[in-house]
Amino acid sequence: MKTELSINELKKGDVLLFSVLQGDIISSLIGLLTNSDVSHAALYADEEKQTLLEATGEHPVLENPARERFAGRTIYVYRNRDLPTLDPVVETGRKYLQQKLPYGGIYLLGLLLVTSKYCRFRWDRETAGAAICLLASTYQALRSLLEGSHPTAFCSQFVAKCYEEAGEPYRLHYKQPVIPLDACAGNGERSLLLEALEEMDSGELNIDGADPDGYEENFMIQELSENVFDPEKHGAILLQSARDAVAARPENGGFVCSSFKEKIELVIWTGRVAYVWYCLLTHKKDWKSLWSRQAQKEALLWLNEHRSSFIAPSDFKNTGELSCEGCIAGN
Repeated sequence: MKTELSINELKKGDVLLFSVLQGDIISSLIGLLTNSDVSHAALYADEEKQTLLEATGEHPVLENPARERFAGRTIYVYRNRDLPTLDPVVETGRKYLQQKLPYGGIYLLGLLLVTSKYCRFRWDRETAGAAICLLASTYQALRSLLEGSHPTAFCSQFVAKCYEEAGEPYRLHYKQPVIPLDACAGNGERSLLLEALEEMDSGELNIDGADPDGYEENFMIQELSENVFDPEKHGAILLQSARDAVAARPENGGFVCSSFKEKIELVIWTGRVAYVWYCLLTHKKDWKSLWSRQAQKEALLWLNEHRSSFIAPSDFKNTGELSCEGCIAGN
């Protein structure tokens, strides 16, 4: 494998993984929650024009000049060496050009927060409050997807969809999810998802019996208005909490979430996020079930069993088809 590449060596259909952008809170959190040095993915589209296709932020899917986008980042290049052409993958991506997408970075972070080890943070009230805001905003973003006609795509999900929808033999097979879950995990391996499943089993969490006719709408509007995620404020809290955890973590990584009021709110929002993601991917629209313990448990179990239902940028490093060709150092 060559360690250094030039932009002239890129090929149509290459998967481009961007290093964590220093100073960017969202990018840093994605890298942290995936335990990776990459936080963004794009698809190389045109060798002559040197352009790439990507879904970024609140913008539609765009075709951008690669050289400009590479500035200040290290780009890791992953390629399928076995196929003579990846034209169908790129053409699939072009179908999404100019489609309006909601801010994918937020709900990617929310899904990662639900499924990743919570020992990555130093949990206190401030951290929990920031996490609750992230999960509430994730729920809101996913529900807007479900009620509209938007494709479910953030940057890496968009690239994955290009390969998936191109059909055989272009589909990628992921060797392992970036966030491995284990129902028998020790404290260092626990996640909010596992915590929520245990709370559902205990029967102590009071979510049954809420009136879905009117009450749900008013209740959720109030809660969402109180829990809006601000990347600069809440993202910075989570990032500092993660850095504190790294500095203080013992060798066994045995951090567990303390017992405090916000923990129950975290569990409730985890169940909601899991349920709306489950509905989105299984094409289910039964909002009355949002208030059912059994329905939320079903969604949590589904997410635990379908760990690759969302693709993070670092997942492209672990496929059976893509090989790393090297990297490009952006100037």
